[in-house]
Parts: sequence; structure tokens; C-alpha cells
Amino acid sequence: MEALLAPGTRKKGVFSSVGPSPPARGVAWALFISLGFSHGVYIWNFSWLPFLFTSIFFRVLRRNMTGLLVVAWGLLAACGESASTALPSLSLEKALVSPPEILEYESASARHILWEELLAQAQEQALGTSHVQPLFPIFTSTGFVAKEGPAKLGNCFESSELVLKLDERREAWSDTPREAWRGLSESDVARCLALSLLAQWHIQGEVLLQKVAKSPYAAAYVEGSLRLNPAFVSLAATAFWPMP
Repeated sequence: MEALLAPGTRKKGVFSSVGPSPPARGVAWALFISLGFSHGVYIWNFSWLPFLFTSIFFRVLRRNMTGLLVVAWGLLAACGESASTALPSLSLEKALVSPPEILEYESASARHILWEELLAQAQEQALGTSHVQPLFPIFTSTGFVAKEGPAKLGNCFESSELVLKLDERREAWSDTPREAWRGLSESDVARCLALSLLAQWHIQGEVLLQKVAKSPYAAAYVEGSLRLNPAFVSLAATAFWPMP
């Protein structure tokens, strides 16, 4: 034993000079090779590898069960959160007839989905392929015409051909700047949307802007007045002025 532990007789590292003698290793290899020839179907086709990997996997799993459970819980929580924030919790029809404040509880991605759905439905209605309540109707003496929504914003400033006035008899638009709308207020967004819609619909003259909450439409033009749903204004603000 002292000879084995003496300096120079044992190398440091994984392999050591102390071990089976060369004849013993030769006998071991001979037995392995002979076993391979006698049971070649099992050894040389490596059908034993799945059992080896399974054994190693369960040993690692048993030793690291707590860590793996924490990682799995984190992944599931992240997936659940992303799934819950991606889809809106209410339909477009429900959002329009509900108080506009309810949209503030929806994520930005959910509001974008509602906005895209609003534009798609309005386009179908303008083409005459949908027979539900129009989202952008223009009422005339002969009925109404369904129009498309604002796919983009045009000139948000008044011109000599189009003058926009606020209806002071109805609920006023809020002038409080909102951080989520890049400092714009509800009044700023409503005015810009109204001017863009009226220019897109080729309506000129003096138009009265009215705030009509909980209406089934997004915007409607009736006898010189444009009625905007504040829920529609909120969705448009998220689409055109998203947070950086």
C-alpha cells in the first residue's frame, strides 16, 4: 500500500497507473469480443443503447427533479401569459357597446387584433358581402351606405373645404394626455380620425363631431354630424400611435 501511495507511482487525473494489468485487460477484451460473437444480435446492433440512455435520463431526472420542475413551471407560466395577452377577452361587437374604459384592461396585442377585425369586417360590409350592422354607415335620405374604415390616417388638419366643430351638448372628449397614446388626448385622436374619415368619404363643409358611446357602429355620418364611438377611438389610438 505504501508503494502504491509513494510519489511517482500514481498519476493525477482520470486515468491512473494503478489498475488491471495488461494480461487482465486482454482477458476482459477477449471475453467481451467472444460475448459479442455469441450474442451479436444484441450487442453489435446497439439495441441496448435505448435502455442505457433511458437509465441515464431517469438518474439525471431524479437528481435534478426540483430544478426541472422550476424550469417547467416557468415555461408554462410564460406560455400561459403570452397566450392570455395575445387574444382579446371580448369580441369586437361587445367592445363597441361597452364603456371604452374596458379596453384599457386589454393588452396592446389584443387591441391590435380587435382593430384588424374591425377593418376586415368594414371592408366586407363595404363590398356588400356582409349583412350585419354596418360599422361605418353614411345615412342619407334613401337609406345608408356602408363605408370602409380608415386603413391609414390622412391630413389631420382642418381645411377651407372641411370644418370640424365639437358638439358641446353631448359628452365632451377628454383633453388629458395619455402616455399610452404618445401624449395625445382622446380629443386629439377623435379629431384626427374624424378629419381622415370625412376626407376619405369625400364629405365637405361644416361637420359637427359627436361622442356616442356604446353604439353598435364605430363611426356614422348623419345629416351634417359625425358620430364617433369612443371605443373605436381607443382602438385607433393603439393602431396609429402605439407606444415605442
